[in-house]
Amino acid sequence: MATIDVAGVQAVVDELQRIETDASRYGPRGNSDGLACFDFLYTIITSDVLTCVDGTNLAASDPRFHDRAFMAAFDIAFADRYFDAIGCGQPEAWQPKCWKVLLDHREDPDLSPLMFAVAGVNAHVNFDLPFAVVRACIQMGCQLDSGTNHADYQMINDIFAEHMQQLRQHFESRFARDFDSSLVAKAENLLGDLVVIVARDLAWRKALQLWRFHADEAKMTKVAKSRDRWVALATQGLFALDRIPTMTTNALAAVPGLGWIRRPGAVS
Repeated sequence: MATIDVAGVQAVVDELQRIETDASRYGPRGNSDGLACFDFLYTIITSDVLTCVDGTNLAASDPRFHDRAFMAAFDIAFADRYFDAIGCGQPEAWQPKCWKVLLDHREDPDLSPLMFAVAGVNAHVNFDLPFAVVRACIQMGCQLDSGTNHADYQMINDIFAEHMQQLRQHFESRFARDFDSSLVAKAENLLGDLVVIVARDLAWRKALQLWRFHADEAKMTKVAKSRDRWVALATQGLFALDRIPTMTTNALAAVPGLGWIRRPGAVS
């Protein structure tokens, strides 16, 4: 029976908490720092995964993984890709553009905390996830579609569903801009249960495709770079949409007679 690396998953949670604390403490935007926003969400989800991997203190609503050893290996492989991409892990041969977009704009005052979280989910699920699943299977010496791998993988959806409302409320409480109500609804949908489930399902299907040539490192890298480009473009599009409320407010505030409109970040 494979060893369940509970300590490894605990180390992931500890590192996520350190990253969020440092980003919130030292960044000019505090807990609205772009990396801190995504890291908060990631820490909540991974803390629950840790509970389920450990298996000794489960609540009634917690998923019961069939293969806790596989899920521990998967969780660690998934987090390692994030740590490497943001410069907290092993040096990479190339930095994924989808993560660079978030890091380059993490201090942008015109971007909302909720959209940073959405951008992080976009990069981590749509780019990192299929490659992490493949890596975990290689490490565990199993076929990707064997045993209970897919069933356990799908149980993460239950963890997202359990916390989604809490996460939405957390980010909504930090909106301080005008004209944001419709944008909040759109961003909520992007972080909603159904969208996350669909994205994770597509990531599994991509992992099945990758598995056919997982031993061909050159081909895996070529596919990764291609996938990275469109995920980065999606994040750039999300950021462009998120700036519209601020741009609208600034334009209206500059119109003679409309000076009563509060500019974003202005003190009342």
